[in-house]
Amino acid sequence: ITLFQTSRHQLEQLNYFSNVTMNSTLDSRALSSLLIAAEKKIFHQSFDPNNAQEFYQSLARSYYAYGQEDNVGENSVLLSSALLEIDSIIKALLFAAKEGWDTNAFCSYARSCSMSNDQIKVIENFWDKESRQIITSIYERSRWRSSFSYLSWRLDVKVMSKDSNDINEPVALFELRTKPSSLASSNSAIQNKDTSSSACFEMDRSELEVLIQSL
Repeated sequence: ITLFQTSRHQLEQLNYFSNVTMNSTLDSRALSSLLIAAEKKIFHQSFDPNNAQEFYQSLARSYYAYGQEDNVGENSVLLSSALLEIDSIIKALLFAAKEGWDTNAFCSYARSCSMSNDQIKVIENFWDKESRQIITSIYERSRWRSSFSYLSWRLDVKVMSKDSNDINEPVALFELRTKPSSLASSNSAIQNKDTSSSACFEMDRSELEVLIQSL
C-alpha cells in the first residue's frame, strides 16, 4: 500500500511526520530540481516512506555530485549526511501537504528551520506553483467513493400520467453519471471493468421548489 492510499485519519497516526526539521546545503538550482523530482515521485507515483532508501540514494547521486556509484562508497560519511538532508526535505513536503499549508506557512516553517533566504525563495516559488496540484493529488488518491462526472437536465411537459391532473404539467428531467475514484480504479479486481454508472429521474414543480429552498 502506498502512503496516500490511506485516509487522513490514518495519516495522522503515522509517526513519520513527528519532529520534522527541514535542512539543506544545496544551492538554489539543485534544491529546486530536487523538489520537482521528489514531488513527481511522492505525489504522482507510488512512494512508501518506510522503504525509500533506493529513491533517496538516486537523489543523492543526482543532486549532491557524488558521480558514479563507486564514489558513493568512498564518501560514505558525506552520503549519510546527504541522505539525512533528503529525508528532512521529503518529510517537510509530506507534512506541508498533509496539513494543507499555504505558501506563507511553508516559508515560515522553512525560516524557522534556518534555511537561507535563497532556499526559502525556491520553496516559495515551488509551493506557489505546485501546492494546489499536490493537495488535489492527495485527495484523489485517498478517496474511495465515486464522484459526479456529468450532469444534464432539461424541462419538458408530461403527456402521460395515471393522474389526469398531471397531464401538461412541467417536469425537469435529470441524468447523472458517476466515475470511480482513482484509488478504487487502481484496485486490480476492477481495473478491467467499466465501473461508471448513471441515473435518470424526473422532478415535478413541487419537488423542484423543495430542492431549491434547501439549497
